[in-house]
Amino acid sequence: MFHQPTNEAVAAMPTYRRTLSPNELSYFLPSRAYGLNDMSNRIVIHAPPSLISPLRICIAWAIMRLRHSLMSCRVEMLPGCYDDAQFVYTPPSSPGEALSEATAGVRILDDITGPALVHAFLNGPKTLSSDCLSRLDVARHGQVSPGIHEFHLVFMLHHMINDSLAMHETQHLMCELLGGSATPNGNPRTDADLRKILDHEWMRRFGTSRVAHDAIVPATEVKILGLARSKLHDAAWRVDNQNIQKRFIGGHVFPRTKSPLTDFRIIQARFDVAQTKAIFANCKAKRVTVANAVFGLFNFAWIRLCAAHPEINAPKDLPMLMYTAISLRRFLKPASPLESYMSLALEYYNVVLPAFLPRGVDPHKMFWTRSREAQRQLAKHAQSPLLLKRAVVSGKTRGERAKAWAQIDDEADGTLPSVSRAPPVPSASGPKQAPSLALLGVTHGGDCANIFRPEAYPPIKIIDLGGGSRRAPGGHAHLHPHLLWEVQYGSVVGRDGIPSWADGGVLGIRR
Repeated sequence: MFHQPTNEAVAAMPTYRRTLSPNELSYFLPSRAYGLNDMSNRIVIHAPPSLISPLRICIAWAIMRLRHSLMSCRVEMLPGCYDDAQFVYTPPSSPGEALSEATAGVRILDDITGPALVHAFLNGPKTLSSDCLSRLDVARHGQVSPGIHEFHLVFMLHHMINDSLAMHETQHLMCELLGGSATPNGNPRTDADLRKILDHEWMRRFGTSRVAHDAIVPATEVKILGLARSKLHDAAWRVDNQNIQKRFIGGHVFPRTKSPLTDFRIIQARFDVAQTKAIFANCKAKRVTVANAVFGLFNFAWIRLCAAHPEINAPKDLPMLMYTAISLRRFLKPASPLESYMSLALEYYNVVLPAFLPRGVDPHKMFWTRSREAQRQLAKHAQSPLLLKRAVVSGKTRGERAKAWAQIDDEADGTLPSVSRAPPVPSASGPKQAPSLALLGVTHGGDCANIFRPEAYPPIKIIDLGGGSRRAPGGHAHLHPHLLWEVQYGSVVGRDGIPSWADGGVLGIRR
């Protein structure tokens, strides 16, 4: 049975609030109507069915919601009051209530496949909302070998509360709770063991003393800034950001479509063990990572596409621009024992590569040259001492852009009264500004070697991992078009860049 809190503990559970940061706001505002950028990630596992029972899944989900309160928050915002949007969290009054609330966000399904669940999430009515920032679907696929069944766990979280690495941390935690042991080399936790963990998580947070600043994890921008900065610092960071943006020149884009229909698909390219090891070894020999080589691949793919289809109106005098994101997690201080790691921690950058191949140059050598150039650009930005400050500036810029779009959308649907605007003032004569159009976005799942640790849950075998985020009908979004690449499987990549798994892997390309 769950621990029963005292009447005093239940009497008055506080409600905690904090304002969304500009970058969090940039994901929340476009999501309100269509769920744009809401994230879904599916992990496929093989395990004894007794370990993946509906009760155990719901208890584990309740534990995760207590540890990571953003999953349990709602967002409140009055119409047009974009800067006052707030995360609001009222903790459960007992472990039993925590389980009840978590169960409401879990579905156990036997009549649908895991890929179909993800497809429905990407293309159907939005699943998440301002009142529900996280959900979990579990598709049971039956027995695959004696005593072992296949399960597809589809994690759905709003992008403003997490990113790819935090999503993978959450998936690992679920596997560890369901298949891990309380003692080294012991048996998997029983249902009673999981209940004790749930009791403990609730008691340490809300059963005795309550620490308000730990209830909702601070925004990444707050962690970065720490002490108040001066106006001179703000001005310097803005100038630095403007100088960076001037270097992002590109004019190659896919044709935009204005279709009310949405049909986004996830396409995976699979490689066997030998192929995967060869890919990593070859990249290492050429002094690049697989992630760097992906930019070279897309660069060559676009050049070949334009050569095969001359009807594509591709500018000859502009480079190719690719949008990407850089995780900030390794640059931030570790979370405190009661503080969640789940938050949005990204900086954004563009890779610029030529959109043509010089005549008389070996394409093979040029491919690796382009991949190393992508590596150089990313490393220069990521290794800059200004990286964290740049993330604050770019987040603020994204937030301002999202508010401008939100006001236009809210006026169009009648949420806000229409405001007449003066026509734009013609720009002064002078040199024409170079275009900055991104052909596609490349998101890297990152190094998962320190996230997925299969030795922590021996009865559970990870088979596959992948997902995507929702896009607007017709491919339009307030953010750039998105292509997701990541190495998938178990402990994935070792520190030396060579795969550390023993029984296979997948490279997935999704669109």
